[in-house]
Amino acid sequence: MAIIRKDAAKVELKEGMIEVRAETVEGWNVAFERWPPGDYSPLFHGLPGNACSAAHYGYCLKGKGTAVFNDHEEHIQAGQAYVLRPGHTFRVEETLEMVEFTPLTPEYAEVGEAFMKNFPKWMAAARPR
Repeated sequence: MAIIRKDAAKVELKEGMIEVRAETVEGWNVAFERWPPGDYSPLFHGLPGNACSAAHYGYCLKGKGTAVFNDHEEHIQAGQAYVLRPGHTFRVEETLEMVEFTPLTPEYAEVGEAFMKNFPKWMAAARPR
């Protein structure tokens, strides 16, 4: 059994109110995430369909957000577990805090590369609180 504590997890991203702390365990990325209100869809530009090509499983601790797919939207809020299939972007209506589990697949690696490539430009334009 692996136990991951938020305060001991590696800080992968910290910029303003955005914070991602994560550890990899047995083929999974386990992340404690906080995202302030904003539209995060530009971070996926350059991926197939300009959308996240990874699946995520998680639990929302706080806030409200929306996973946006080509044909529908799925809303996430505090107290809900979720499964996000590939092909989504997301926006946050109220600061989201969640614990998320993502299989370490080649698609997930591609998402990470695109995300970090797009992040500086998005950050300069979005200026999240």
